[in-house]
Amino acid sequence: MSIYKSNFDYSLGNLEHSFGKKQIGKGGLGYKPSKVIIGGMAFRNIDNPSEIDDENIERLKSQGISNYDQLLESVIDSNKISNDDKVKFYVEQLSDLSILEEKNNEQSKDRELKKNIERYKLEIQKILDSNLEEEYLSFLEKNPEIEPEENEFYNRNEQEANEAIKPKTKDSIEKKNEERGNIFEDDAYTYDDENKILRNLDKDMTEAYNTKDLDPYTDHFLNYIIKILNIDKPIDQLDNDDYKSIVENFLQYIPIDIVKDKTLWELKSFRDNIKSNNSLGSQTMGLTKLNKSPVFNPSTKVKYGDIKFIYNKDDGKWKVENLYFVNDKIMFPIFKNSNFNYYWMFNNKDYIGYYNPLINKNFNPQEIINKNKKKENKYLFGWDGVDINQDKKISIPNKNIEIYPNRYSKKFNKKIIKIKRKKQ
Repeated sequence: MSIYKSNFDYSLGNLEHSFGKKQIGKGGLGYKPSKVIIGGMAFRNIDNPSEIDDENIERLKSQGISNYDQLLESVIDSNKISNDDKVKFYVEQLSDLSILEEKNNEQSKDRELKKNIERYKLEIQKILDSNLEEEYLSFLEKNPEIEPEENEFYNRNEQEANEAIKPKTKDSIEKKNEERGNIFEDDAYTYDDENKILRNLDKDMTEAYNTKDLDPYTDHFLNYIIKILNIDKPIDQLDNDDYKSIVENFLQYIPIDIVKDKTLWELKSFRDNIKSNNSLGSQTMGLTKLNKSPVFNPSTKVKYGDIKFIYNKDDGKWKVENLYFVNDKIMFPIFKNSNFNYYWMFNNKDYIGYYNPLINKNFNPQEIINKNKKKENKYLFGWDGVDINQDKKISIPNKNIEIYPNRYSKKFNKKIIKIKRKKQ
């Protein structure tokens, strides 16, 4: 509860009555402020241009509101403003911040201002999603221009996959689906720094690596692969043919797509809708995405071993300690870092969705007991539910999958297209 609540409530009359008067149209996030802003507008502080100001701050200074953080906090804490009007206030602020962001990118490129804008946009979005979810969804439904009906990110990936897979054959649909997934995977990790497609969710600001890159892996794992493949070179002298062999024989079996310092991501792109009116609608993921993935010699079909998930608990929260390479003789971690958060992302026909499988009520790993019958504080995959089908896949109900509003996918898509065009 904010300490500014009682003071702010005392003088909210003008702010309350101004809400319905600000015209809404298309702008940075689907809005375009009218020429005369009555309800308050975010703008750059004239004395400290890296900071965000608002006309309400000056007007309410005597009531204890002296900065933008306090203004945002006081609105959500107020019992004088209806939830519907709170939503209007915050979405108008989002629009203003987006316009400031666009101008800053085009003109001065003030880094501190950029940081502040990004922080406040995230704070406002968190308030809308966490405290005003019902009213926010209702507002979006009544203002469809704010929320595009299509996932433009998916549409572009689909178009690029269609262009890549020609001519059309019986197996072209499967190949096209795989190619669309590859394009999405590449878009997500390549442009995460610019778009924060993943960073908005995982809050991990470190570099994202595709699991076909060599950077995230331990020297122990890479040296083992080199030895198995009879490559007589040190890691730093591998050529393109060596790299191709490592990917085809080992790295293609890694059951995740993206590695950061503290985060693992699995990315999928399905034609199924995430927002389904069918209560039984779900997305399915193979058990390999939580358990283990076998690694075979493609030529002899001889099994080298398994890539296995090992879990632990950190402050009561499940994490992936590491992925291990395991066979009858050896067991060692494959990633340089450890203790990862783990998420799934779906770029589907209707929405981009995201999910943490480690919070599923059926996820119940079993503690490892060593040869001396002592527990090791490490855990193997376990699943208590009955929702593992005959194909050894886990069904995740659509209702449990969070979604990015399509204005986000539109923003992601627009930025990626712009970057790609610059590189051409």
